Amino acid sequence: MLRCRDVVRYGDHFLSGDIRGWRRAFFWLHLMLCRDCRRYIRQLATTQAVSAALPPAPSAADAEIEAVMHRLHQAQTAEERPGGR
Repeated sequence: MLRCRDVVRYGDHFLSGDIRGWRRAFFWLHLMLCRDCRRYIRQLATTQAVSAALPPAPSAADAEIEAVMHRLHQAQTAEERPGGR
């Protein structure tokens, strides 16, 4: 029989379908008997769905590249002005 900590540890594998056969049946049996674990799996599924629906956040590297490109553009614009800088 699975314990609640097993459901917490392998809940994401259960939701993704990576757990099969008897282990999956034991998961279902535990969920039928444990209201707290059913609630946990519902919350985990909701969290996964919301996370998948969000656009990817720009990484710090993207922000740094954008800042460097902005500085390069400013330097190029300053050089193109009459009299240079």
